[in-house]
Amino acid sequence: QGLGLGGNLSSTSINLNWQSAQAEGAASVPVESAVGVMLYQMGVGSLVFFGFLASLAVALRRQLIETGDPDFLFGFVGIVTISANAVLQEEAFYSPLALAFCLLLVGVSLGTRWRMAAAARAEAVG
Repeated sequence: QGLGLGGNLSSTSINLNWQSAQAEGAASVPVESAVGVMLYQMGVGSLVFFGFLASLAVALRRQLIETGDPDFLFGFVGIVTISANAVLQEEAFYSPLALAFCLLLVGVSLGTRWRMAAAARAEAVG
């Protein structure tokens, strides 16, 4: 379909018959679900983004089991919860205070862990 064609603020929602959508329980274009809007706009290319989130969740779970650090628990639960909410609500992915802030904290946690692991390896070698 193309970027910008789905969602509450798109031009397609202007022509949407909201009363009919309310009565039927469905709209002709995706307007609420972030997952639905991404699939509508990007097609199968959106699976790359969903795969990225899944790989981050797996990496965080692995780090949580390995270290027990609660930062990784926050990241894992945050990504999984926001992604589950994205099935129901468009703002779950697109609000800067939702997924973006969570991914910022995840990046700090993973970066700190990887930096400490690299320093420990360098110290063990040299």
